[in-house]
Amino acid sequence: MNVQDNLPDNSPDLTSSDYAAARAEKARRQNLLLSLQTFLLQDNEESVLVGLAGNPSLFEEVQEKLASTGSPPVREALAANRCLSEKQQSYLADTGSDEVKCQLAKNPSLSKAIQTLFADEKISCVREALAGNPSLDETCQPKLLEDDDELRSDIIYTIMALAANPALSKGLQDRLAEDEDVRIVASLAKNPAIPEVFMKKLAFSDSDEIKAGLACNPALPESLQARLIAGNSYKVSENLARNAALKIAQQAQLAHTGNLDVRLALLDNPALDEAIKKRVTASFIERDLTSVESDLEYAEKQSARLYNEHHDALKKCINSYGGFFTSSDEKIARLDRDANRVQKGINEVEMEINKLENKRHKIKELLKKNASYDNSEKSPDTGSGYFPVLNVAAMI
Repeated sequence: MNVQDNLPDNSPDLTSSDYAAARAEKARRQNLLLSLQTFLLQDNEESVLVGLAGNPSLFEEVQEKLASTGSPPVREALAANRCLSEKQQSYLADTGSDEVKCQLAKNPSLSKAIQTLFADEKISCVREALAGNPSLDETCQPKLLEDDDELRSDIIYTIMALAANPALSKGLQDRLAEDEDVRIVASLAKNPAIPEVFMKKLAFSDSDEIKAGLACNPALPESLQARLIAGNSYKVSENLARNAALKIAQQAQLAHTGNLDVRLALLDNPALDEAIKKRVTASFIERDLTSVESDLEYAEKQSARLYNEHHDALKKCINSYGGFFTSSDEKIARLDRDANRVQKGINEVEMEINKLENKRHKIKELLKKNASYDNSEKSPDTGSGYFPVLNVAAMI
């Protein structure tokens, strides 16, 4: 059999990128014959080899070739492949970059031996990736909680990832539930494996951060969904609005909050009822867009101001190192802290700007969609973005 018979024709109607994309798609298909996998190994397009490396039916000899000769993106895709043999897991764990090891650490098929190896290593990004592995062995879990050579602040994200992991042992659930760091308890609240009685306790917490974590929990029962909505916290409601387990009665409740972020979050929910989705979409008005654009303008002004502050702070730092008089170590350290503080502010504002730009784009698309509706299908403009009460009983 000619293996090329199974590949798309390189016709004049296809561009080179189209043809490469077609080959990459073929390379990802399950149950691909060994002869065709071997043929695709010779491809010069990296996207094709990345697709092949992720194939769920990849033969051992092809795995070995990709592991030993593949580019970094190819080896990362291979490391994430669930059908990767223990031999190739071991090879990538020994020879891979930190990025490859991170992909390997996330792999649900990772052997216990490599899990133990990574848990004992001091590569923080790899340990954090391992902490979120849904197949993490219980014997490895305590190793990720402590590190004698690091401050707890250096491993906080590893502990948070572990707290949210459904594979977390009952003993460690109990231990992390008593942690003083609210971020860890909030991460634990997201864990679908925690018992309902503990979820109930968290739902009555004084911390909105913990309740916001609980709102993300895919195992959250309807009674606690209603309890979280009753708390009137927009951040909690926003997270709950995205939860695919959200019941239709609670979807309707959140749709009537009028809060812009909550309504946008509802539209991101893949389980949103179609009738509610249509009415939420119709609830967006020009005033919503104006509000976001105003916030965006303010954030951009903040960003410009902080960039000027950072420029001045860096200039002071540079001057403190040179010149006729050298500044004291204490003054240099203070100037460095000032520059780092301003840089942190810049990073936060830039993240807010990106968020607002995405929000503006979504609202513009929604307004375009609304413009295409018949006037009889649109909600009356109340000036607030609200829409008439839904007949929830008829929907349930």
